[in-house]
Amino acid sequence: MSLKDQVDVARQLLANYPVVTIPREVMELRKLLDLYEFPNPSKIKELVSTSPTLAGDLVALANKLSQKKPQPKSIQSIDAAIDFLGLKNIKHYVFCVQIQKMLDASPVQGLSYHSIVIADILVQLSKKLNLLNTAEAYMFGLVHDIGTFLFAELDKLHPETFVASLMNHYQVHQDEYARFGTTHSAVGYVMTKDWGLKDEVCKAILLHHEDDLKRIKDKDIRQLTAMLELAHVLALENKKNILETELPVLYEDTIQVLGLTEDDVNQIRRQVHP
Repeated sequence: MSLKDQVDVARQLLANYPVVTIPREVMELRKLLDLYEFPNPSKIKELVSTSPTLAGDLVALANKLSQKKPQPKSIQSIDAAIDFLGLKNIKHYVFCVQIQKMLDASPVQGLSYHSIVIADILVQLSKKLNLLNTAEAYMFGLVHDIGTFLFAELDKLHPETFVASLMNHYQVHQDEYARFGTTHSAVGYVMTKDWGLKDEVCKAILLHHEDDLKRIKDKDIRQLTAMLELAHVLALENKKNILETELPVLYEDTIQVLGLTEDDVNQIRRQVHP
C-alpha cells in the first residue's frame, strides 16, 4: 500500500477513534505564536493565565530548565517564565509539556522512556546540525511515535509489545500494516499535521522507518528523517537483541546523509551515554 493510502486509512481510523485531545488554550497559543514573528508578551500572558494548569506547567518547566544553567535562578511568575523560555521557543515547550503528560499516562509500556531518550539524542544532534533548534528537536523526539496511541485503542495487547517491536526497525511497519492497514508513522503524521507542526517534521515522522533514505527527494525531509533514524541507532545500539544486520546499515546511511564524522557521533554518544 502506498504512503498516501496508509495516511488515508490512518485518517479514517482517527475519525472513529479520537485518541488524543490537545487542550484548547495550548492550540490557541500555538496559533498566536504562528501568526506573529514577534508576538506581544502580554497577549501570551493573557492566554496562558486563562488556564491555571498551563500557567503552572510553564513556570515549573522554566524552573526545571533553569536548574541546568551554570547559575540557576528561581522563577515564580508567568512573566518570568515567558522571558526565560523565550518567545520563539515557548510554543514548542508548551507542546512538550502536554505531550509528556500524554506519554506518561499512556498504556504503551516503555513509550515515555523511549520517547525521552530519542528526544534527548535529537537535542544533541540539533547542536551539531542546523536543522532544528533544541526546543523543536526535543518536541520532535517526544511526538515521533505518538501514532501508536491509536493502535493501543484498537488492540489491547499492543501496549505490551510496541517498544519491543522497535528492535526490528524495518519490520515493524510491515507487521503494523498487516494488522491495522496502516502504520504508527502514518497515524503520527496525520496527528501532527492536524496539530499544525512544521510540515517537514510531520513528513519525517511519516518516513522514519524508511529503509532507503535516497528515495526521499526533498533534502530537508531526508535529513530530518536521517536525524531521527540515527537517534534510534544511538538509543538501541547497546541492546543485545537488536538485529545485528540493521544497525550498521542504518548508521552508515544516516551519518552520510547528515555529513557527520565518527568523531561527531562519538561526542554525541558521550553526551547521551555518559
